[in-house]
Amino acid sequence: MATEFLSWRREHDPNGRTQFGFPWLLQSGEAILTAVVDVVDPTSTTIDAATDLVVDNVTFGQVLSGKYGVSFWVTGGTAGTDYTIRCRIETTLSPISNKTDYTGVLRCRQL
Repeated sequence: MATEFLSWRREHDPNGRTQFGFPWLLQSGEAILTAVVDVVDPTSTTIDAATDLVVDNVTFGQVLSGKYGVSFWVTGGTAGTDYTIRCRIETTLSPISNKTDYTGVLRCRQL
């Protein structure tokens, strides 16, 4: 069974610094408490400690009513490589918080 991941239209140049984001649709009154973005192994979704793609400056917030976004920047990487990026959030859903993941494929190409 194949897993369908988000794929960004824009590619990352390994010599540059590029901003990407994950969209989130939350319930009324719900907000993002924490957001972590990691490069993961696509077959196991464990963090890829050997990756040469660097993720930093993760921010999050509301962009429209009920719609939230998690933004992050990437540097490095190897041209011709597709990286699996996981965004893991925790929200304010009551009575217990909601923890969920969203995964995407980021293409690194020499531009």
